[in-house]
Amino acid sequence: MSNLNNQSNLLMLKRPIEYKKIQLEDLVLHKIIMNIDAHTDINNIYKYFDIFQPKTIEKASLKRKSEFLIGRISAKYALKALGFNDSFVIHKGMQGEPIWPENISGSISHAMYSSTKGMAISYACNDTQVMEQTTEKLTKLIAGIDIELKQNNDLFLRNPTMVNSYLSMQEFKYSSLFKKSNPLIYLILFSSKESIIQAIFSKYNLILDFHSIHCIKIDNHNN
Repeated sequence: MSNLNNQSNLLMLKRPIEYKKIQLEDLVLHKIIMNIDAHTDINNIYKYFDIFQPKTIEKASLKRKSEFLIGRISAKYALKALGFNDSFVIHKGMQGEPIWPENISGSISHAMYSSTKGMAISYACNDTQVMEQTTEKLTKLIAGIDIELKQNNDLFLRNPTMVNSYLSMQEFKYSSLFKKSNPLIYLILFSSKESIIQAIFSKYNLILDFHSIHCIKIDNHNN
């Protein structure tokens, strides 16, 4: 049994894990912030929140263990909001994607400042029942999400070849027109494409590359 409702005594640390619910119109995001000492045994936090560690994660680096942990904690909160108990295990699929319960759609994203400090967001929603003529059809609601660190934008600014890995030359020239008014434009486009890739995979089990998605217009006035 995990401890989503009682974090006050977690490992006797000072607020190592913080949770926040974010309402964005019809989408509810569940955000986790982790800030622990590098000497803390992260396996104890896994046990505290009853997070299952796949073999690949058990053998992974501390940073990978940390980002997987906060992503799964965030997802537990998302499922709890839908009425699931804390014991449900979100396994990894063939492509590393989270396996949600039947008739549930969701997404997880994380970003790390260091090996033990970072944040994660997730969402989960029930697929809805709709009637099409006389046939009942299950409609899969999807939304891709992505979270990035602002400091990553500096990498794109210093390394144009990195930008070319996800923007076409036409997109690069067009987006460069907005660089002065919106210095984060390259990071925003990267995150936007990452979100779309997640959404498409969630619904169609299809993996797109960045160059399959094209930016055709940027509305700089409405962010």
